[in-house]
Amino acid sequence: MQSDQAELAIVMADTVEQAYEGFGAYDGEDPQDNLVAIAGLYPNVVQVITTTDSGIDTFADLEGQRVAVGDANSGVELNARMMFEAHDMTYDDISADYLPYGEAIDQMRNGMLDAAFVTSGVPNSAAMDLASTHDVTVVPIEDDAMTYLQDNYPFFIEDTVPAGTYDNEEDIQTPSITNLLIPNPELSEDEVYELTQLFYENLEQIQSSHDAAQDIEIENFQEGVNIPLHPGAERYFQEEGLLD
Repeated sequence: MQSDQAELAIVMADTVEQAYEGFGAYDGEDPQDNLVAIAGLYPNVVQVITTTDSGIDTFADLEGQRVAVGDANSGVELNARMMFEAHDMTYDDISADYLPYGEAIDQMRNGMLDAAFVTSGVPNSAAMDLASTHDVTVVPIEDDAMTYLQDNYPFFIEDTVPAGTYDNEEDIQTPSITNLLIPNPELSEDEVYELTQLFYENLEQIQSSHDAAQDIEIENFQEGVNIPLHPGAERYFQEEGLLD
C-alpha cells in the first residue's frame, strides 16, 4: 500500500495500529500516520487449535509443546506473540514453528505438531477439516489474560468460539480483532466514496461468496476501526445517516 502497489487491502486492526503508531512489529520505524480506513468488516477470532489427544486444555499447557504460530511476521504470528505476552510466556517456552495454519493443521494431523494458532473467521475451514478426523480442542484465552490484552491492546475484543463450531459443547472465550478495509491513502475522496458505495450496494453478493462476510453489517462500520476514516468513506456514511 505504502509503495503504491495496491489500491485496497483487508488488514487486521492490530497490524494497522502498530504501523500507524510505530510500535510492536513496526518498532523503530516511522509511524505510518497517513493510513486511513473505509470500514470495519468482520472479526478475526484468535483460535488456538489442538487435538483432545494432545492433553492441552489451557494456554499454560502449551509449554514444551510443538506449536505453529503462523508465518513469520504475519497477522497470525503477531497475535501469537501477544497471546504469549498476556500469559507471561514467550516463544522460548515452546518449540515454535512458523507455518500458515493450513499447513500447520496438516502437520498436526500427521503428529508433527501439537497445536496451532489460527486467526480467522469462525469456523476455520482447515480446523473444520481436522475436526472431521480428530476430536478438536480450542484452548480458551480468558480471565487475567483477556484483561491484560484489553488493557494493553485495545484493538482486542472479547469474543467466543460458539458451542458446536468444532463439536465443542460450550462457548469458548477468546479475543478477536476486526478486519479493516483500507484504501491507498492517495486515492481521492471521489474514488473512495465510489468504492465504499459499490461495496455496500453489493454486500449481498459479497456475503454469498464467503461465510465470514455474513458478519459484515453497514451499521457496524466503525467497530474495531482505530485509524481515521478516509474522507470519501466518511462522506458516504454521512449520506447514509450513519455519521453526524
